[in-house]
Amino acid sequence: MSLFGVLGMSFCNIGILTGMSSAFQTGLFSGGPLGLFWGWNICCFFMFLVALSFAEICSSYPTMGGLYFWVCKMKPGSPMLGCESP
Repeated sequence: MSLFGVLGMSFCNIGILTGMSSAFQTGLFSGGPLGLFWGWNICCFFMFLVALSFAEICSSYPTMGGLYFWVCKMKPGSPMLGCESP
C-alpha cells in the first residue's frame, strides 16, 4: 500500500463521524425512524464482522503495537509511517 492509500483509509475511518449528521438528516426525511433503525443495525452488524476479521488477523501475530507492526509490514522502509529505514 502506498502512503496515499494508507492516508485514504485513515480519512475514510475518520469521515464516518463527521458525515453522520448529514446522513441522519437524509435518513429521517427518506426512510423515517424505522429506516434509520434498521439501517443503523445492519451497518453495525457488518462493521462488527469487519472488526472480528481484524481481531483474528491481529491475534495471529501478537505483538506490542500491532497497528504499527502492520503498517511497517505493508509499507516497509517509510520513516514517515514510523518504520525504520532499511
